[in-house]
Amino acid sequence: MKRYVDVLYKENCLDIDGILFHHHQNGGGLVAETANVAETAYVGLRCVVLDNASVLGFSRISGISIVKDSTIISGMSMIYGDSVITDNAEVSGKALVYNSEISGNSRILSHAHIYYSKIFFGVYELGTIEFLNENKETVFKKIISAIF
Repeated sequence: MKRYVDVLYKENCLDIDGILFHHHQNGGGLVAETANVAETAYVGLRCVVLDNASVLGFSRISGISIVKDSTIISGMSMIYGDSVITDNAEVSGKALVYNSEISGNSRILSHAHIYYSKIFFGVYELGTIEFLNENKETVFKKIISAIF
């Protein structure tokens, strides 16, 4: 069963340290007045878009995710689970990020899938990156596969 959120109050509803926030019309998540979020994007009810972050196109932010700083989320990318996207990171195309932290100048592009990881730099276009254990101290498994 799909749940829908009707945003009844579209004006600013929250002030945190002088920054005003409103609920996004598609999903109900909180968006700072300084952020740029397209009407076609989805920002889930427990998600926050802060600072100068941009969520463009048909991107989907769900779960308990935070997008902040000068990040750009675009295309049909999906950020979900408990994810944090910060600094100047970019997630675009049909990329998926789940329960991960993407920061620095990282670029997650095209058909890359990132699970349970911390990415601080680099460009990932195809394949899957997943840590093998929860404490993230072992080497990670990288499977290169063309997904079209």
